Amino acid sequence: MIQTVLKIVVSPETRVEALELIDSVIERIRVSSGCISYGAYHDVLGENSIMIIEEWQSRADLDRFICSDEYRYILALIELSCKSPEIHFNKLTKIGDMEVIKNLRKATSA
Repeated sequence: MIQTVLKIVVSPETRVEALELIDSVIERIRVSSGCISYGAYHDVLGENSIMIIEEWQSRADLDRFICSDEYRYILALIELSCKSPEIHFNKLTKIGDMEVIKNLRKATSA
């Protein structure tokens, strides 16, 4: 699985425009081939910070998305950032689910 984390900081004047950009394309991205999840979030302590977290089944799926028309919206969003955007591409390996928490909590409570 491939994860992309994009963090931008927008000015108060462009915040609404940034959110409208995300809103206009998010559902189309979520149904893209290979998209596992796609979410946009804002920092409760810094309301002008926007974070987008994507999960893709494969590198090929991510590459296809970056070359798609929908990615132009992400590039436009990056252009609205008043600070240098942070973007990270991560290859993830699943190590478990809720059972990891249950097992560790059970082991420490014994």
